[in-house]
Amino acid sequence: MQGRVFNPTTNEYVRNAEIALECTKQVTYTENDGSFSFSGVPAGTVTIAVAYSGYQSVRESFTVTAGQTAVRAINLTSTAAAAPTTTK
Repeated sequence: MQGRVFNPTTNEYVRNAEIALECTKQVTYTENDGSFSFSGVPAGTVTIAVAYSGYQSVRESFTVTAGQTAVRAINLTSTAAAAPTTTK
């Protein structure tokens, strides 16, 4: 399985985001271009959790098909971008 983590607010890929493959002990971090990969992911439904300081965490479940590489594009949004705006 492979994918990339992107910040649509800044229009940039996120490097060093933590990607955890739930129900396993596999954890990896995104490369400079936002890419990540896991090998040996069994077929079936899997969940990944994406975390990066200052960003909203993301959790996604999807199906991995035997013999095929699952590819995911994940968007992370800054917590500052998601914060409500207040006026005085």
